[in-house]
Amino acid sequence: MMVESKEWNRKITRCKTEHDINRIVSFFESVFSENDRMENVKKTSEFKKKMMYDNINNENYYIYFIEEDNKIIAGIYYFIIDEIMYLDVLAVDKNYRKKGLTRLLINYALNHDNLCINKIIVTPDKYDKDKSFNYYIHTGFQAILCVSCFNNINYEKYNKYNLNIFSNNLETFNDNGVVKYYSTIKYYVDNPTKEYVLYYENTIKECYCYYMFVKNLKREK
Repeated sequence: MMVESKEWNRKITRCKTEHDINRIVSFFESVFSENDRMENVKKTSEFKKKMMYDNINNENYYIYFIEEDNKIIAGIYYFIIDEIMYLDVLAVDKNYRKKGLTRLLINYALNHDNLCINKIIVTPDKYDKDKSFNYYIHTGFQAILCVSCFNNINYEKYNKYNLNIFSNNLETFNDNGVVKYYSTIKYYVDNPTKEYVLYYENTIKECYCYYMFVKNLKREK
């Protein structure tokens, strides 16, 4: 699918082939290589690349990009589950930022193909706070600090910053056919800083900490 954007006169193209996916993954990696945790970016990209290949024809998975002079300058990868958009990757070439391409891609994702979406959840790839965090906060997303651990933890004991709890759940994942359990607590935060992440990861053994951003959408009936 190729759609002309009236606002920016940009063509938004949907990835439909393995060649397209190779190009978009290379683009994502080049953008996120600005982060000094490049090894994590590479591992994440390999996982996402597999997901993209596996779901090329899945009607609930979407990968779009914008290009200029045969070069990708912005891209988005998301999937839909139960009227929730999980925005997995969103990247814009550093030379094309502050031109509205992020907003253009998100709005396009929300308004095409008659999708019924009532919530967006974003989990940024970057470990530290960056400009994309500011974008989400300034456009109405709620920042959530997620703390996951395989051990039973009294999270209230470690609530050094007196954050309000969003949820506290026992979750599972499949590890080569073996179901494993881990607990995740999510806190509301007004200012998503690296300080929170480092505190939990340095205090709780085998803890994984990250941010997600949530936005509820008001849809006209």
